[in-house]
Amino acid sequence: DEFPDQLAHIPVDLDLVVTNSSGKPVAIAADRLPHAKTIAVVDSPNRGRDILPFVSVVNAGLLDSAELILKVHTKKSSWRDSREDFAGSGEDWKAGFLGDLLGSTDNVIQILSTFAEDPSLGVVTSTGSVLGTEYWGGDEAITRSLLRRLGRELDATTLRFPAGSMYWVNPAVLGELKKLKLDSDDFEPEAGQIDGTTAHAIERSVGLLAAGLGLAVEDRTTMPQPRNTSAWREYASS
Repeated sequence: DEFPDQLAHIPVDLDLVVTNSSGKPVAIAADRLPHAKTIAVVDSPNRGRDILPFVSVVNAGLLDSAELILKVHTKKSSWRDSREDFAGSGEDWKAGFLGDLLGSTDNVIQILSTFAEDPSLGVVTSTGSVLGTEYWGGDEAITRSLLRRLGRELDATTLRFPAGSMYWVNPAVLGELKKLKLDSDDFEPEAGQIDGTTAHAIERSVGLLAAGLGLAVEDRTTMPQPRNTSAWREYASS
């Protein structure tokens, strides 16, 4: 229920794509989304958490005309509740993402203005969510195999990725994701896994795909501040 209120902070027209793995119809409160030009609901199998649904949207070309993309999802991450090495619950983590990536119109204007000014910016995620090689876990081999689909060899020493899979992203990065030609057969059945799956490897690959294009991966505090806070108007419809 918090998503319409958060998305209403975006000050320009947008196309909203909602993926639904619940097996039930999902109702979208269009009256709470004043800037949504179009709203599409795409049903998807419950594999890879948010990742297979997102890949399905990318592969279907629904984002091909986008100038900038925000990816958010109804993160639960209930496994965090019993882990002392992670601060906060899954709900806390989701709230942090939404606050940093949306949160207020002024905050969104800053993010949009920076992307409009800086063509070298690939991904912006929430504070503290850009992680590195210490978080390879059991995902290195799968990631290596994915990159070989693009004719690339993995340099495992350069990992920098947006953990949690919520971010603003340059569409060029998703163009590379589309080239992987992933489908549902690439994803393991859902079994509550917290590491070592295709979904976790793609989470890491987003950072590597951005770096391969020479694009930066930043969090909300390391993202450059815009020089012109009116630059966001580039994304407004003419």
